[in-house]
Amino acid sequence: MRVININAVYGRLSTGRTVEQLNEGLKKYGVVSTTVFSAGPKNPKAHRMGSPWDVRLHSLLARVFGNSGYYSHIPTLGLLRYLDREKPDIVHLHNLHSNFICLPMLFGYLAKNRIPAVVTLHDCWWFTGKCTHYTADGCTHRLTGCGHCPRLRKDIPSWLFDRSRRMLADKRKWFESLPAYAVIGVSDWITAEAKLSFMGSAKLVRRIYNWIDTELFSPTPSDIRSRYGLEGKYLILGVAGLWQNSKGLQDFIRLARELPPEMRIVLIGAMPEERDLGGIVSIPLTENQRELAEWYSAADVFLTLSREESFGKVSAEALSCGTPVIAVGTTANPELVGRGCGVVISDTSPGAVLDAIARVRSVGKDKMLPTCREFALNSFGMEDRISDTLAVYNELIKE
Repeated sequence: MRVININAVYGRLSTGRTVEQLNEGLKKYGVVSTTVFSAGPKNPKAHRMGSPWDVRLHSLLARVFGNSGYYSHIPTLGLLRYLDREKPDIVHLHNLHSNFICLPMLFGYLAKNRIPAVVTLHDCWWFTGKCTHYTADGCTHRLTGCGHCPRLRKDIPSWLFDRSRRMLADKRKWFESLPAYAVIGVSDWITAEAKLSFMGSAKLVRRIYNWIDTELFSPTPSDIRSRYGLEGKYLILGVAGLWQNSKGLQDFIRLARELPPEMRIVLIGAMPEERDLGGIVSIPLTENQRELAEWYSAADVFLTLSREESFGKVSAEALSCGTPVIAVGTTANPELVGRGCGVVISDTSPGAVLDAIARVRSVGKDKMLPTCREFALNSFGMEDRISDTLAVYNELIKE
């Protein structure tokens, strides 16, 4: 079997590491697998398409005309020539909403050449007109075909036109033109949402949790507390690629101002400039996974205040390091807090969060660590989840 993954990034950030691990994991089963990607340095194990200049042009055109995914014709032509050479049995689509690929050309090629597709829902973009999430806006327009988009200036912003109705109709048409396709949701929540859309008619719709490297993300002793002057502090950790209010930044700042002296918040990730963090320790985004495992392991509790998560990989990584999680009870968040692994909250006010921290603290991390670790191993083990993905491939192309 020959499989080609297509994703915006490779080998970095959440989805980039996922497709890299999928590539390598599938090879252990004799699958010939590679990835086509757009952003980042060249990689001998993957095929990079396009250029930063093309992405900028695509992004500009998408903002002006409101239809992201309809440009980058020359890079996409190069991709189709690559597919001609590789002759894949399956094309596995991941995040394609980064202004680097012409979707009408890609789907036209897949339909013409009778190549089935698998799509992994890392967010909601594939079954909406344009948005990656919609719950915070209370939007149900996707259920009636989109249009009058309340998130026109969010996600992939449009300056002038609302093309969300057309784009959703095109996505339906493209997928229905394929000989067969399968949908993988990375949580029960997003899988259920997809079933309410046109994707409910796919040949297969399966929930396969995102996996993590449970050997790397395991309880890891370090001197990281002493390096940052955090000895003796009750350490509350949060991690995000980019900290903004959608990730709960303002809630963290309000919490920091109410913390007792023995507690300290550490936030890892890119931080907006000129923001008063109220005593929060800010650590720049790191691609060093070992260092990240040290932080997870050093924390007394992992706190996520994001209300919109398709999965929540950082929560899974924290659990795998034996650290209990406090999460907001919306979207996929509650699924990642197994029994005895933390607390699910409905209120992100400082008082409510402090009450949840007190509950975790009363039990103690040492007692919760084995339960957190076992839950992560059983739910997010890389080998098992890649095997599940291979099973989807086999069933999709089975006559």
